[in-house]
Amino acid sequence: MLKLNHSTLEFAFHDGHQQRKVDPLAVLSALSKCPAYRPAMVDSASQGSSEAVQVVSEVVRYAFDVQFINADGKGLTRLQCVQLMSRFDTWIRSVNQHNTASEPVK
Repeated sequence: MLKLNHSTLEFAFHDGHQQRKVDPLAVLSALSKCPAYRPAMVDSASQGSSEAVQVVSEVVRYAFDVQFINADGKGLTRLQCVQLMSRFDTWIRSVNQHNTASEPVK
C-alpha cells in the first residue's frame, strides 16, 4: 500500500508487535551495506532455499530493525522476514514504475 505523508513516501508493515512505517531510502541504504545480500535472494528464499532464507531474514532484521519472534510471540519468524522483504521488493518496484510513468517525455 502506498502512503503519501507530507510529500514523503513511506512503506508500512507489521513488525510482529506493532504497525510501523519506514523511509524506503533508509531501507535501501541499509540493504546496500549488506555484502552477502543480493536482490535475487528474495526469489530463492521464497522458493525454499535455506541459505537464502537465512541471509534474507538476517538482512531484514538489520534493514527494518525488527526482531525474530520471541517467547511472547512478538517479532517475525524467518518466513515472515522473507515475506516482508518480498512485499518491500514488490512495493518499491511499483513505486519506481509509477514514477517512471509520470515523468514527462522529452
